[in-house]
Amino acid sequence: MAEEQGIEIESFRGTIIAKSEVRILQTIEKFTKKEFEFSYELWTDWMSFTVENLYVTGICLFDSDSAMSFPISILELKFLKKLYLIGLNLTILPEDIDKLVHLRKLNLRANLLKTLPISIGNLSSLKELDLSENNLSTFPRSICNLKSLTDIHIDYEVYSKFHKTLKVLEESGVIISK
Repeated sequence: MAEEQGIEIESFRGTIIAKSEVRILQTIEKFTKKEFEFSYELWTDWMSFTVENLYVTGICLFDSDSAMSFPISILELKFLKKLYLIGLNLTILPEDIDKLVHLRKLNLRANLLKTLPISIGNLSSLKELDLSENNLSTFPRSICNLKSLTDIHIDYEVYSKFHKTLKVLEESGVIISK
């Protein structure tokens, strides 16, 4: 069926996915020096990925001993719905994070983020955002543009610093976990 639609497929880590997605995952593996495991559900304690209809829909990168930059090839995963980048010591997110138009869950827990790109407010499908255990010193008002957002996890200190912006989210029904 996939080949009839012109999609080249390949086996990767025990599942069949589009060949173009395999190349992206392999690039991320080289970048992180770790191997992915295929999973039917993303877990937050190992490097895993999920697939629907031959395309990667979830990625979890977990725990890095040293500071890491954002694996930019992730932005090529056009059907990504869940992105967990946990404990990677990330200091910055790319401004073009909004290329991930299908993203519903973004978990950035336990990194070294001080700021977020303004473009994060363009992730119109985003429902859940975890920013806990970061060093946020700024908080973009563009987050208030996230009309699909239902839950945000942040540290109490961040809530205290940016309570005016976060109050707008609370008033629109977003649950803020501190």
